Amino acid sequence: MSMTDDRWSGDEKSASRRAEEMVAYPKTMDFLKRRWNATPEEVAAWVDQGSDGGGLSAYVVNTMSGEVTRARFFPHPDDHDYVRLLHGLHWKRKELASFRPLERFLTGTALKSRWSRLESLDAGALIQAKIEEGTLVDYHPITGVSGDHWKGTDLLGDGLPSLEQALFSLAQIETIEANDFPAADRQLVEVEDQELTVSENAKRAAEALYEREGSRRWLNERFLEKWKSYKLEQFQKDGTTPSKNAFAREHCKEFHMAFSTARDALRNR
Repeated sequence: MSMTDDRWSGDEKSASRRAEEMVAYPKTMDFLKRRWNATPEEVAAWVDQGSDGGGLSAYVVNTMSGEVTRARFFPHPDDHDYVRLLHGLHWKRKELASFRPLERFLTGTALKSRWSRLESLDAGALIQAKIEEGTLVDYHPITGVSGDHWKGTDLLGDGLPSLEQALFSLAQIETIEANDFPAADRQLVEVEDQELTVSENAKRAAEALYEREGSRRWLNERFLEKWKSYKLEQFQKDGTTPSKNAFAREHCKEFHMAFSTARDALRNR
């Protein structure tokens, strides 16, 4: 975890007063589970989003000084266990009381189980297909995406967490089910032991995930925007059209693409 400058100074509140206003993880998890039927994985996602992003900020409390600093997940090459990191955090009592989730999430494991209820359907293959077409984002609070995010490309996902550890927006899941699943099958995939509600705000938040910085779709769109600007600049300069292959070879690494992926993106355009 890393810290931001969102902190209370010792002059503003006494250490005892600050401690009273903070709630430790066990009580926080119990409260969120009872009120929202939340999972620890969802709580990690809300912490990553923060209160300013529609989630729920968490904090690290220095028991010696009483100083409180906002906590954020920090990329680590070996430790991808975002749930474990929650255990040392605290939450502000008032923020907990007023929290209303804009976004609900399922783990990759839960999503596979949900879609495996449909006969003649390979849930893992469908999840991968939806990730590749950009209608489903495999979001991970620490690494951004899972190792499966780059399947089907020349990029490697070595060292990234598995698809089962990733989180998936319930709004995106329900949109796929509404568009692609027969009506009878949609009833089969209802989560029996969870009451997850999706508001219009959640749907808008899901759309924002499509544009999440670093996602495949985000990188592809930035790459095409740069090509468009470069192409116009060259035409205005000397009336020529630049080579797509040369542009792809020169800029593919900048956008974390293999040359063939960048070349095909320009050809398809």
